[in-house]
Amino acid sequence: MGCCRKRVIFFKLIPAQLGYMVTIPFAIIETALSAIAKVFSACLPIGSKNHKAMSEWLKSSAFSVLWASADATINLLVNDMIETEKVAKACALSGDIFGVPVEAL
Repeated sequence: MGCCRKRVIFFKLIPAQLGYMVTIPFAIIETALSAIAKVFSACLPIGSKNHKAMSEWLKSSAFSVLWASADATINLLVNDMIETEKVAKACALSGDIFGVPVEAL
């Protein structure tokens, strides 16, 4: 069971939509750079802890592409912006992108 997101308010929609549209290409660039860094880090003796951090960076940046893309669409219908990756992942896993799982808050 989750809380419902607020319905759209037009004057908040435009700046949020612009923000999402700008975020998507930056997230794609970050994902590409993190993938390249991950590939090159495999050739370097940087330790398993750093390899794990590189993998987490790659997963997080790839998720941010999906997150920004989904929110660019959802923003047209609701106004609550999901602020953290934890809450965004909880919404994605719940299957209800219009509701926020209470335990994720």
